[in-house]
Amino acid sequence: MALAPHAPWHALAKEEVTEHLGTSPRGLSSNDATARLCRFWSNQLKAAPPVPLLKLFFDEFRSPLILILMASALLLFMVAVIGSSPEHNVDAGLILAIVLINGILGFVQNSRAHRGIEALKRLSAPISTFLPDGRWGSFLGSFSWSDWWLATLRLSGFPIS
Repeated sequence: MALAPHAPWHALAKEEVTEHLGTSPRGLSSNDATARLCRFWSNQLKAAPPVPLLKLFFDEFRSPLILILMASALLLFMVAVIGSSPEHNVDAGLILAIVLINGILGFVQNSRAHRGIEALKRLSAPISTFLPDGRWGSFLGSFSWSDWWLATLRLSGFPIS
């Protein structure tokens, strides 16, 4: 059955969804689940690639206010060179030093936040629930080939330590 273009999947009746997906209210048989697992593999979202530290560092200097401060420091350096007044070099150096310190502190905070998010991702354990052969089962973690076999063994009463 082809889905009508005007009917979103969540608005369909239960019978229409099970017919479209080729299943039943009792779930897939073990053979069908194994075949689909071989065809589609793991039921896991792809993780975003980690952000390189150099990009994190340079992102600290993309703020419009920081760009204005760096432009003013550059302008002060040019005034010092053209007008030969060394006090403008000190002002420009202080502005750049403050911008650099601000960037370093922001980078440290950002990198710690990214590490904390990664640690939380490793700690979180999603629960997968499934219905093979009409019996409910669940396990922690993402669904992969080895998980399928362990879950099948557990449901069949095979002792797993």
